[in-house]
Amino acid sequence: MRTIIKAEEINLSNWAGIKITTTEGRIEFLIDNNQNCCEGFGYKITFGNLSDLIGHIPRYFEMEEESEKFKDDRFVRKLNIKFFIQTVDDHKAELKLQLSFYCEHNGYYSHNVLVFDEDNPDRVKVISL
Repeated sequence: MRTIIKAEEINLSNWAGIKITTTEGRIEFLIDNNQNCCEGFGYKITFGNLSDLIGHIPRYFEMEEESEKFKDDRFVRKLNIKFFIQTVDDHKAELKLQLSFYCEHNGYYSHNVLVFDEDNPDRVKVISL
């Protein structure tokens, strides 16, 4: 059974985010981190700790997009991700980690978020914020 053996924050030359390594592959939630102009972007862990994932079986994740426009023609787009694991006792899904990726800009400088699950190619997505 696929089990989480490592969970870490990574900062590569073009991407930053979370990498979860399992016994059978990896799951990544990344935002491109190339500054274009004066936009603000990044991610934060809004619930849970990466170390709490170790030893658990990943079940699924949910994604939800948000958008908000401000009076000065700037807006912020968010992608919230909830990551669920399987509980040991009753094999139900339990929320263990929540991430929020964001990009605040004037409409010209969006950033992509890459959602990658090596075991589930149909779950690979690129979302523009």
